[in-house]
Amino acid sequence: MKTQRFSIAFCAVFVLCVCLSGQITFAQNQDFSGTQRPAVYRSTESGSSSFASKTAPDGSPIIACVVQLIVDVDVPARETGLLKDILVVENQPVQLGQLLANIDDQMSQRALQQAKFKHELATRRATDPTEIQAAEDKLKLTQSEYETNYRLWGKGSKTKQEAQRSKYSRDISVHELTSARNSKELAEIEANTELVNVNAAHDSIARHKITSPVDGHVFKIYKDPGEWVNAGEKIMRIAPLSRLRVHGTVSAKEWDPYEVDGKPVTVSVKLARGRVETFSGRVVQTELEQRGNNLYLVVAEIDNRYETNTQHWILQPQSRVEMTIHVNSPPSTDNQSASQPPPSRNR
Repeated sequence: MKTQRFSIAFCAVFVLCVCLSGQITFAQNQDFSGTQRPAVYRSTESGSSSFASKTAPDGSPIIACVVQLIVDVDVPARETGLLKDILVVENQPVQLGQLLANIDDQMSQRALQQAKFKHELATRRATDPTEIQAAEDKLKLTQSEYETNYRLWGKGSKTKQEAQRSKYSRDISVHELTSARNSKELAEIEANTELVNVNAAHDSIARHKITSPVDGHVFKIYKDPGEWVNAGEKIMRIAPLSRLRVHGTVSAKEWDPYEVDGKPVTVSVKLARGRVETFSGRVVQTELEQRGNNLYLVVAEIDNRYETNTQHWILQPQSRVEMTIHVNSPPSTDNQSASQPPPSRNR
């Protein structure tokens, strides 16, 4: 009886597992996106873009690509302290060296003042001639007394002790002059040391000022004024938009890497309300290793365009674009200059 019950329970569990497995397989095969993948892009995903089987009238490949940044910088705090203020906002264009934020620098300012005072004091001692001049005058006097007393001692007008005492005074004056000269040299060294401290304080104050390392746009601000930040902690993210990279994959069955490397490209992007914009560039990199499905990565660099009427760059990072690689054209050797960045706006 117990064996029969166990057999019935085992069969029930087995049937239940089979049913659940079928439902999971059915769910995995469903497309819940609500849209179908375009027929012209028939291959699997590779990285951030898909291989497209489209070709231009001259036989050049047209591939689906993704726009990416060339330079993407997380601007860090270079000193630890209280974030005093932030002078820019997100999406604002900034220029190289522009002041972005300030970290409280009161301690560095006090250190600068102290270093300046010490440097001034040491400089005055180093340039003050009175101590050496006084020692030289005293040496002249004691030397004259010594010579006179020894001459008079030789004639019997002075005692030997008086002559020796004048010699001792002369020797003391010599040592005092040497000490005065050494003090001047030490004061010069101290003045140079304090000048180093002054420059170090200036550098410390400069590190409390967060400046832009590149021409670009403020993509993200991570901190708010009044927060405590540590040295090395990122404050904001800045990236240039004047020149961008376009990443896509090419079929190794149709084109060898050397056939597309360095070739000129045309990139087209579809904007709102059917607007299409094109950009020119060239292939700057082909991947050394093939990916799955005999695909390899192709990277091109293009110049972006800034619209003054909208005050925006046309091409945006992560945009989906089409890139035509003009394989029948000679490789481009000209260095394309990036478009000028827009003027910065103060907060």
